[in-house]
Amino acid sequence: MSLLKDSLDFILSHPETMPDPVWFVSLAAGAVLAGTAFIDARTGRVPDFPLLLGLAAMLFASGFYEGQAVLLYRSVAAIISVLVLWLFNSSYFFLLRHDAYGMGDVKWTGLATFIVGLEVVFWAWCLAAWLGLLWMGGRMFLGLFFWQFKQKRHIHFAPFLFISLLVSLYFSS
Repeated sequence: MSLLKDSLDFILSHPETMPDPVWFVSLAAGAVLAGTAFIDARTGRVPDFPLLLGLAAMLFASGFYEGQAVLLYRSVAAIISVLVLWLFNSSYFFLLRHDAYGMGDVKWTGLATFIVGLEVVFWAWCLAAWLGLLWMGGRMFLGLFFWQFKQKRHIHFAPFLFISLLVSLYFSS
């Protein structure tokens, strides 16, 4: 108990040695992205509630600790990414009468853009598309020999987005 109390006293008396709180919130929101991608892989649906909690936490942390200019920049980038994807999906639906991707992937992308920025998420989408195509091709090939791998009509895209986001973050830093 004394070690815990001493550690807490040290942290409270030396706040300048602690990282910016936005870092912790970004890490937690990143965990939300990972969790929702895992849920999408298992169920085929990206849940809204964890994404909304992650966005609310990031909005608060960014506005409180980084200032209004950074909050505005992050918000505009997230809104642009969501609008571009929504417009593309709406156009695709208008022409072909089915969605290009689910709107859960769009909301997932909005949170990811708010956390890491537009450029990283753009490259993550590019890489995720290729990973998804490779996944579909592999399943199609294996489906020729094993019925368990028969190709489905769609893929769950958030897991590919998350893997691609990690790769894009690695190469952008």
